[in-house]
Amino acid sequence: MVKSIWQKIGVVAVEDPVAEETPSAPVSKKQSGPYSVVDAMQQVHTDVQAKVSVEGGVAPTGLDNLKLDEGITANITTNSAFATANEFFKVNESLVAIIADEGTRFKAALAAAKLSAPDVINSVSYFSQGIELEQQSFDSSFVAGANDEIAELNQRIASTADEIQQLSTKITELAGLKADLEAQSAHKLACLEYAKIDFATVTKKIAARYSDIVAKLNKYTLGE
Repeated sequence: MVKSIWQKIGVVAVEDPVAEETPSAPVSKKQSGPYSVVDAMQQVHTDVQAKVSVEGGVAPTGLDNLKLDEGITANITTNSAFATANEFFKVNESLVAIIADEGTRFKAALAAAKLSAPDVINSVSYFSQGIELEQQSFDSSFVAGANDEIAELNQRIASTADEIQQLSTKITELAGLKADLEAQSAHKLACLEYAKIDFATVTKKIAARYSDIVAKLNKYTLGE
């Protein structure tokens, strides 16, 4: 069973498809084995892990649309349901250089391949089912995976916001405590300065008192 390309590509964001001219008919490529998603998509033009610097953050990344087209087309055209269409396209392509008119060439190709128009139309119409399968795989793998990652990132954002709020509250509390401590320190410093003055005043007064007594004792008892 051919794996969907979405099971291999490691990117999420998809660019808007580039408008292309519709070919007259797709040409089925011969393959030696099952379609290799890894080989087809190895040229994905953006590495999701690479951080592209842009204003406001990281630039969105997308897919290589050409490789994406080749991958989905290969998955469709290699399905057994597309076998009849491939037979028609092969014969039709061989007649391009011979029959220029597309309508005439289509009829000739049907006749040469011995195929009926309804059978070819039914086979080609498998593309709708093939795209639907790719869409389902894309939704269940890439989209679901990306949404899980986005949800996880949003949880981390919410958790970080809560932490910021808690830190903000703590900062406010600490700022208030700091202001209170600064006020206490300033008050303590002022008290210390006043204490120094008071101590100096008192000790000076005491020194003067006792110095006066010593002077009197010397005068009265020693006759000095």
